[in-house]
Parts: sequence; structure tokens; C-alpha cells
Amino acid sequence: MVKGKMVMTCLWILPILLPMIRQILNQLSKAEYYLEEIKHMLEIG
Repeated sequence: MVKGKMVMTCLWILPILLPMIRQILNQLSKAEYYLEEIKHMLEIG
């Protein structure tokens, strides 16, 4: 019974968390891109 309740809660929370996770991943990939750009600028300079 408790396990079923947990599954239902997960299914309810998942649609809320997915966009947040996607946004976080998006931010991370952007940060990575900027770091690469900075590295290239430092190498040239």
C-alpha cells in the first residue's frame, strides 16, 4: 500500500520536475559553452 502511494506521488511530481531538470541541464550546457569560449580567448590572448 505504501509503495503504491510512493509511485503515485512520483508520477504526480515527475511532470513538475522534468521542466526544471531540463532547464538546469540547459543552463549547464550553456555554462560549459561559455567556459570553452573563455578558454579559446585565453589561448589566443
